[in-house]
Amino acid sequence: MKIIFWIFLFAMIHFIGCSATNTYLIKHDQMTYDMLNRKLLEERGKMILKNGAIIKSGEIHIGIDSTFWKESAEPRHIKVSLTEGSEKTSQEDILTKTIVNSEIEGFSFINRGKGCSAGAGTGFLLGAGLGTVAGLAVKKGGEEGRGSALIIPAVGAGGALFGLIIGAIIGGKDKYIFTDSTAGTQ
Repeated sequence: MKIIFWIFLFAMIHFIGCSATNTYLIKHDQMTYDMLNRKLLEERGKMILKNGAIIKSGEIHIGIDSTFWKESAEPRHIKVSLTEGSEKTSQEDILTKTIVNSEIEGFSFINRGKGCSAGAGTGFLLGAGLGTVAGLAVKKGGEEGRGSALIIPAVGAGGALFGLIIGAIIGGKDKYIFTDSTAGTQ
C-alpha cells in the first residue's frame, strides 16, 4: 500500500512541476507585434480575445492596428471525377478574419521542449531523492554493498524518463497578456 502512495505522490509532483505557466505582460507596440509574429511562425499559438473567445489558427498575423487569421468555413465538398465517391475540400472554404488589436487580451503558446526538460530535471531530482531514501533503508537493513549504491542513479534515471514523458505530454506554457488598451501606438 505504501508503494502505491509513493508512486501516486511522485506522479502528482511531476504533473504539478511540468504544468507551470510563464506569464509575460506586454504592450501594444510594433516591437511586441514583431516578436509575437516570429513566435507564431515557430510555434502554434492561440489568440485570446477580451470577450473570452479563443482563436486557434496556424496562420495568425499581427499588424500595427489589426490582426488577421485564416479560418475554415463550413466545408463544401466537390466530387472528383477520377475516382467515384472521393471528395475534396475546396480552397474557397478558407476565410480571412480580422480584429482590432485592442480587442485582443493576449496569446498563449505550448512549448513541448521546455516541458520535457523541466519534467526530466524534476524527475531526476525526485528519483534520486527516492533512490537515496531506498539506499539508506537497504544499508540500515544490513545489506551494504553495490546494490544500495546503484539504487540512487537507477531510480533517478527512471524518474527522469518518467518526467520527460509527462513533460512532453503537458508542455511548458507561455502566456503573453497585453497590459494597455491603446492598440497601434508606438
